[in-house]
Amino acid sequence: MGNPGHEYVRSTMKLKNINGILVRLPIIDRLFYKVKHRQIKGEKGIRGKIQQVAHKIDQHISKNAQAPYDAIKEFEFLINEMQHRKIAIDEAICWSLTIFAIGKYGLQNQYFQNLINTPSSIEIPDEQANLLASIKDRRSFRKWTDEQIDRDDIKEVIEIAKWAPSSCNRQLWQVLLIERKQDKEVLLEYFNNNFWLSAPLLMVILMNTQPYHEAEKHYTYLDAGAFIQNVLLTLHSKGYGACWIGFMKWNTLNNVNIDTNHYKKFYEYFRLNSEVVPVSMIAVGKPAIKPKTPFRQSINNIIIGDH
Repeated sequence: MGNPGHEYVRSTMKLKNINGILVRLPIIDRLFYKVKHRQIKGEKGIRGKIQQVAHKIDQHISKNAQAPYDAIKEFEFLINEMQHRKIAIDEAICWSLTIFAIGKYGLQNQYFQNLINTPSSIEIPDEQANLLASIKDRRSFRKWTDEQIDRDDIKEVIEIAKWAPSSCNRQLWQVLLIERKQDKEVLLEYFNNNFWLSAPLLMVILMNTQPYHEAEKHYTYLDAGAFIQNVLLTLHSKGYGACWIGFMKWNTLNNVNIDTNHYKKFYEYFRLNSEVVPVSMIAVGKPAIKPKTPFRQSINNIIIGDH
């Protein structure tokens, strides 16, 4: 009589081999990923998932490692699904396709060569070059002059801010620009203060939550925060005074899933769909006064576990 333990090991190895063969059959691949992604709806959902899988491949090839087989097959399924739905290729998809091709055909050396030789596409003027000074000098401004905001300046600010990191490079930021008094007054019920009514411009930061999975909904806040910090620093470098303000009436027990009844007027008035969530608002203008430098706690209170 054979050893039961050995029989179990042999049976397990056979099962793994069978599974390995099955997942490599094209028809099984398609069925598996179709079931796995059956909840992905809409163009943004497909685009977000393609970028997420490309990011997974990128993580491996950036370490000069082989791209995972399952990621390659999943990417191929998603691209086929994208073609089936007649979704247009944009810059993000082009980047994803490049990463996929490098990973599938083992072109890691070319990846590193391109990484080393690619120059920065952003030229920073001398007056904006001292990032450390801007970080330390930035303040929250709550009083502004009546001077109107140059929209081209704001576009430049957003152009810089979009280089912030985001989970799987999703870049799901949206910015609603508000200048008219009647539009500002619609926002009053969503904040516990109203000093921002005097700001010439309000930048409402929205995040599209649809591409995030349930377990990563909190990434919405993290991605938005990185973008907002870039906005604040760039505004400061251009001589604007800004204040970062958080929305009220969050349903915090469900992460970023808000009570849409509270926001019904907001969505209807600004013609927004329910996939976007208002995360924060930035009040912007030319500063009337510069606030006193606030207290900053000692670094010894920040670093913990340093024995």
